[in-house]
Amino acid sequence: MKIFKILLFATVIFNSTFTYAQNSMSKEDLDLQITLENQYTAKIKQTHPDLRFMVSVHLMEHQKIELDLLGSLVPIRNENDSVLSQIKQVDVVSEDKIDLKVISNLIQVPENKLKSVEITFPKKFETLKTFDEQSKFPLWAWIIIFAFLGIASVILLMGVFRIKSSIGNLIDPIAKGFQNLSETDHRNQEPVIQEMKSSFNGFQENQNKKFTPEQLKAFFSECYWTEHDAEASALMRAYSEVSVYQELRFGAQYLDYLKQVKPGSLDFMSDAYFLNPKSAFFELSVSDTPDEMAPNCSQFRFDAKNLSALQLIQIQQLEVKPKELNVKQSSLRTLKQEMRIRFKSVEEEESVLASDQITHEIKIKLPSLYRLNALAKNEFDQVIGKLSVNELAHSWIGPSALLAEIEARLPERKLVLLKNVLQKQTPSREHSSFSRVMELCDEFQSEVHLEKKAA
Repeated sequence: MKIFKILLFATVIFNSTFTYAQNSMSKEDLDLQITLENQYTAKIKQTHPDLRFMVSVHLMEHQKIELDLLGSLVPIRNENDSVLSQIKQVDVVSEDKIDLKVISNLIQVPENKLKSVEITFPKKFETLKTFDEQSKFPLWAWIIIFAFLGIASVILLMGVFRIKSSIGNLIDPIAKGFQNLSETDHRNQEPVIQEMKSSFNGFQENQNKKFTPEQLKAFFSECYWTEHDAEASALMRAYSEVSVYQELRFGAQYLDYLKQVKPGSLDFMSDAYFLNPKSAFFELSVSDTPDEMAPNCSQFRFDAKNLSALQLIQIQQLEVKPKELNVKQSSLRTLKQEMRIRFKSVEEEESVLASDQITHEIKIKLPSLYRLNALAKNEFDQVIGKLSVNELAHSWIGPSALLAEIEARLPERKLVLLKNVLQKQTPSREHSSFSRVMELCDEFQSEVHLEKKAA
């Protein structure tokens, strides 16, 4: 009878595993299931310390599916679903009869979602004789079984070695043939390889090409007037002729501003305009550039002019002669410097956020999760939707009152997973995830959020 119960217990575990494989649970669902099972087990142990039991949580079937990276169908669930609504059934497997009402009150799960399975757990067998007595299976039978398994293992290993040797004998001639063929091809392709090396060396020489001061000023000024600051930041770092850039009226101020801008691409430098740039454009804004000069501008300035197709046809088809550019100085751009602030501690951040002297407009520029909490509901939900639980956990740093406000706005399921991950991770403002949160907040920040929040 005990053997039957052991087999029954193994069948229950197998069925649970098979059901899980069929459901193709996502990683977050699996994390949620494990978290709930650990929580429920800990609560039951507090009141039933001597009870031998196990808890198995079954989640509701998903309503939608999506394709993962491997092309498999993976269920997805609405993040706003409550944890309780996602629970289909909780199995409590124990060797003693338990009161489901007590368990229901203990783990806060409705009684209709609880199921009690009573079995007898197998005890540890001290000797083979004891095991033989309990299982009523003869000792000689076990000896024969183990002997048979040992012989089968030896035969299997011998077969594996023979197969490996056969495959090696088959592959060696093929490998040698490929080696000879490769050597022949290498000799035949030597001229091609030399030509490729020559082309690559030419490419390197082009990359290391020295530009004239006029060209560098053209690169720099076009980025300035067309507001391609990321490209200007990359230019400043790749070609650091500071004295050349400072010859421009806005050079020194723009160089200082670009220190805070993330570098972009330098592909724009291949524009044919820069082979013979016009110095008159160095001090000319996009709005002050005559429309008839658009076909002769850089690609950046041409795009910024944003002329219609009809205007461009009239300019070029009617052969409108461009007017001579009047050398003038356009009004400079207003460059908004980012605030460079670092909090030494959470206490320092808390005192700054609590200060009445610091306006809301300044607070949303600080390296703080205050930016996240300042977002409206729709934008807050979009930012949270783009962040994984791990990214949120790495960024979870700030005053306890602020974190509590953000917790109240998180979907319940994500909050449960976040608390579980926070037990294993230490948040930091230096982590790349925190920078990502700040970037997303800036991306979704609107003019409405620049107004001071009502108390």
